[in-house]
Amino acid sequence: MIYNYKFKFNKVFSGDNLRGIIDLGFGVQIEKEIFLVGIKSPKPTLEYSIKDIKERYSKRDKGLKAKGRLKEILEYGSRQPEGLYIDTLLKNTKSGGAKIVFADIKYVYARDIHNYNFNSKPWTGWTSVSQKLLEENLVSEYNSQYNKL
Repeated sequence: MIYNYKFKFNKVFSGDNLRGIIDLGFGVQIEKEIFLVGIKSPKPTLEYSIKDIKERYSKRDKGLKAKGRLKEILEYGSRQPEGLYIDTLLKNTKSGGAKIVFADIKYVYARDIHNYNFNSKPWTGWTSVSQKLLEENLVSEYNSQYNKL
């Protein structure tokens, strides 16, 4: 089941992993680690399992670039009048029933204030953070049984 909430990010760990506060409504908020659905980012740290030194540093640099861009996108979305929203999917892991939150974070990308009608929303669409990172070739598409909304 998918749920939609207001969201405020606190920290970005990588191009596909972050921590933030999910506003559940009625003054109830929860801070969770989030994995972005449908994408996989290189790690922003050195992976010593990669033997070739140039490849190791290249992969780390790509991870740092994806992490930085994710932070930029989230900061931009946070500054929009509507802020950030999150579509969450809570999954049990096989190990001990721990819960992992997979999500798609989005923000309104365009407003149509000139054609605003009473009782209609004055905007025209959402931008998915995951989709934006994919379009900029900073992350790769990733599908697994736990990673689908």
